[in-house]
Formats: sequence, structure tokens, C-alpha cells
Amino acid sequence: MLLEALELVTGEPFDDIACEWPNIAQLRWQASQSIEDAVVHAVDVALAADDLVSARRAVSHGLVGLPGNEMLYRARMRIEAHAGNHAGVRSIYAELVSVLQDLGGGPHDNGDPSPVTQQLFAELIDRAP
Repeated sequence: MLLEALELVTGEPFDDIACEWPNIAQLRWQASQSIEDAVVHAVDVALAADDLVSARRAVSHGLVGLPGNEMLYRARMRIEAHAGNHAGVRSIYAELVSVLQDLGGGPHDNGDPSPVTQQLFAELIDRAP
């Protein structure tokens, strides 16, 4: 059901709203948080069932609505590590760095992912054979 719900994500939340609602920022944040939570939960359930196709599908739909979302990129890295695709983990991390630079920088405005993302990347790569 989460995957079906995520298929409804067709872009960034409330990105096409033409009016200036007083609480649009709050609505965007809540919708973004809901997408993020749904993706992470779907990935966790899919990985527990060794269903890489569903896990990848969940993240793919989530990134349509939340491009550059580090939580979703961390989920992508976890999926590829679960699959034993350590080259994929490296590629996803490099893609995230590029996306953050294109979006105007990461948490430290230098394009670097957050310390949480950097730590996960290091842990996943350390597990590589």
C-alpha cells in the first residue's frame, strides 16, 4: 500500500500552488515529511523481505517529490549495500554530492552531505569485501 501511495507523488509538494497561502511552508514541510517517512518505512519493510525491486521503487518515487533529500539517498545506499553492490553505494554518494552542489550546497553550504550521511557511507564501504 505504501508503494501505491508513493506512486501519487508526481512532484515537489505544493510546488504548483499559485496562491500565497499563509501556511504553505508548513503544508510543504508536513507533506515532505510524510513522503520521507513513507519511503523509509517501505524500504525497511522491503529490505526485511529481501525485495530489492520494491525498495528501489519506493526511493525512486520519493525522489520525484524530494530531489536531493539525504534521507532518501541514505536509503538508496542501504539498498545497494544490502544487494552487495558497493560500487553502487559509491556511485549514489557521488550523485548526492553532485545534486547538493547543483541545489546550492549541503548542510555546510560546501556541497558536502551531512555528517550522518558521511558516516553511513563510511560504514557501508567499510563492510565492502
